[in-house]
Parts: sequence; structure tokens; C-alpha cells
Amino acid sequence: MTYTQKQSEELKAKMPGKEIVFAPNSLYYKKEMNVSNKLCPLNIIYFGILTEAKKHLISHGIPSSKISVTGSARHDLLVYQARKKNDGVKHNLRKNITRILFASTYTDVAHSKYCPPEKIVEMKKAVINSVINNNQFYLTIKPHPKENEADLKKIVGVYGNNISIAEKHKDIRNLILECDAFVSFGSTASLDALLAGKKTGSLVFPGWSFSNAVSYTH
Repeated sequence: MTYTQKQSEELKAKMPGKEIVFAPNSLYYKKEMNVSNKLCPLNIIYFGILTEAKKHLISHGIPSSKISVTGSARHDLLVYQARKKNDGVKHNLRKNITRILFASTYTDVAHSKYCPPEKIVEMKKAVINSVINNNQFYLTIKPHPKENEADLKKIVGVYGNNISIAEKHKDIRNLILECDAFVSFGSTASLDALLAGKKTGSLVFPGWSFSNAVSYTH
């Protein structure tokens, strides 16, 4: 079972003999949840935060022994890869250099009421300026998939040899595995970084409406 129809189509192409269905990432009433009338499958792997759903499957005749409740498959890569020894060398860097991954974000008209474009630009510049020409750090900027890369490059401007911009459609999980610390505007990828055991932070700036939502831990 997948979240989107596109994901189900991709899996069907790889596994044509399997029954694959998609369920949109939205809420359903219990009365709307049904189990296929087909023969009971050998096993069901269910990804869920609400474990009550397992009881619902059982009430429809699915044996408990054939149901496995799992966490998010998205994070398997991070958990298992993070356990492997890191050689400490990426981008041909020295072993004692700190690699920072900065998850950038985009601006648009709809978000401008609570995400002033000029404030976001100011915050991006502050992160970039904090590492320019500092040979103790290497900054990789990961553009948001909806971000205008040309605008980002203008903000970065002429930068030193310790800053790079990743491809915006590259899987951020792989970049997280390569970094030592992760910084963002409060991206959901922060959870990915935490699960991978990385030092993780969110930007806090005057005038940035989400600053008050950031928890401080020492």
C-alpha cells in the first residue's frame, strides 16, 4: 500500500505480479475503511501511527499473526546507514572539517503573509556569510524542490570554495548521511536528520514568525 497513485504505478512496473493499492494521505472515517473481499493475503505490512487500525483489520478476519505494524519506511535508510562507520571524507575534505547541510526554502505570494520574502533572503544570507572563507566549515545548500535555483545562486553570489549548492531534486536523506550538522527553516527533514543522529537546528530570527515555535534544549 502506498500513499500516492504515482508510487503505486511505479511499484507495479517493478512488481507486476503483486497487488498494490494507494491510499491518499488523508483522514477516513472508520466506516469508510474496508478490507478486500479477496482471499486472505499471506501477510500484511501496515505502516501506521494509529495502532488501533490493526484491531480494525483483525475485526475483518485478518489473523493478527499475519499483520506487522512498522514505522516509516522512509527512515530505514537513515537508521541503518547511520550505524555504519563513516570515513569522514566527502567532497575531498579534511577529516577535521565540519560539514553543514542547510535545507533552504522557497517564497511565494501565498506564504508572504507569514513568510516575508525579504526576511527569508536575510536569513539565507546570514547562514552563508557565517561560513564564507572559514576553512573549519563546509556548507552544502539543498534547495527546496519548489525553490528557484537561479534566485538562490544570486543570493549566494560569489562564494568561496567551502560552499556548494546541491541539486534540488536530489534525495536529501543521502545528503544528511554525509553531513555533521543539519540546519533548516523548520523543515520536516529535521526529523530525518535527528533519526540519522545528526546535530540538528532550526533558524531563529527577529521578525521570523516561526521563531517562537522552536524549542530550546541545552
